Amino acid sequence: MRTPSGPAERRCLVEKADGTVLRIRRRVQEEPESLPVVLARTLNRRELEKPDPAAHLRQLWDEAVGPEIAGRTCVLRLAGGWLHVEVEDEALRYELESFHQDSLCQSLRASGLHRLRRLRFHGAAGERNGEGDVKEA
Repeated sequence: MRTPSGPAERRCLVEKADGTVLRIRRRVQEEPESLPVVLARTLNRRELEKPDPAAHLRQLWDEAVGPEIAGRTCVLRLAGGWLHVEVEDEALRYELESFHQDSLCQSLRASGLHRLRRLRFHGAAGERNGEGDVKEA
């Protein structure tokens, strides 16, 4: 049983199983939205919900190395099982390659990066292509 109370609002009476009656107000749009408006809103919402794999990769790296090293490095990409990381100076690059390679790989695999085979460190002065990736020699 419905009784309209105006063009933008409708009241519904709903009888529950125990005999009580609830009064529910529902807002009704005056005009239906056009299909392009609905599609644009839906597509925008889906774009916002898409995960950002690069951000997730950076987050895993930052958690694995800690804030001090994370501030001196930059994850470039994951390609062919190799995680490419730019390092700001050669001393840190040498330390990461020589002493932390295996433990970092294990930590990253344990946090969900199962495709990871090895880490490859690049100096900050590396030659770059237009996409921001280090060129392979």
